[in-house]
Amino acid sequence: MSDTSTRRAKLEIGRVFSTTFAVVGRNLRPFALVAFLFGALPGLVTLGVQTALGMNSLRPGPASILVGLPFGLIAFACAMISQSALIQMTVADLNGQPVSMRPALIRGVRAILPLIGLSIVYFFCCGLASLFFFVPGVMLALAWCVSTPAYVIESRGIFAAFSRSAALTKGSRWRLLGLFLILMITFFVVEIAAVGLFGGFSGFAKSMASGSAISVVRLFSLLFSLIIAMLLHPGIAVLYSELRRIKDGVGAGDLAAVFD
Repeated sequence: MSDTSTRRAKLEIGRVFSTTFAVVGRNLRPFALVAFLFGALPGLVTLGVQTALGMNSLRPGPASILVGLPFGLIAFACAMISQSALIQMTVADLNGQPVSMRPALIRGVRAILPLIGLSIVYFFCCGLASLFFFVPGVMLALAWCVSTPAYVIESRGIFAAFSRSAALTKGSRWRLLGLFLILMITFFVVEIAAVGLFGGFSGFAKSMASGSAISVVRLFSLLFSLIIAMLLHPGIAVLYSELRRIKDGVGAGDLAAVFD
């Protein structure tokens, strides 16, 4: 690709969506398995323990917090593994390589501490920027939105991954804002539809008064999270590959060979 065509290239939102759904469709079983084992399953275990101990309540006490905290930390760590594995598997598919869970999960486990650190820095800095004014926080979040694949795929350091993400997203952030607004609206519509299953907001509020209803809501939330993970993390990997195509002038097959 020439320098002129690279400069003229623009991020295509439709291309990101279509590629993401195509990748997920080709690898539905392994993607679902990773998202379930390292996303939904820890949440199900936590819910089961809390239910067994009678801790399903809108006002959790110290005992519920004491039990939930370690499970929450484990779930967070598992989510980092799932995120890394799904990104690697997506890039492998884009490279035309066989998609294998085992090497992706092994690399995810090895990178778990840096990924936790990257996530903490990301949310802390974006949150801190939002405290002063909302717009800087949003712009920082957009600038760093592909920092995780930059770290996972290119084996950069944490802060180098943030710099790499900022460089890749430069010139595309308004389109990225449109992309994430579409996602937010879609998620909002789905949540509204879910509330409708409980008879609207008033029926939802009444049903939440019972422990059994809380369990149903949490189960639905876990299912929703499973679906989101299966689409969001591959979508971020596709977005990263598209930004590299625009900025670096490389195709999917020229991305780093993460399984070498």
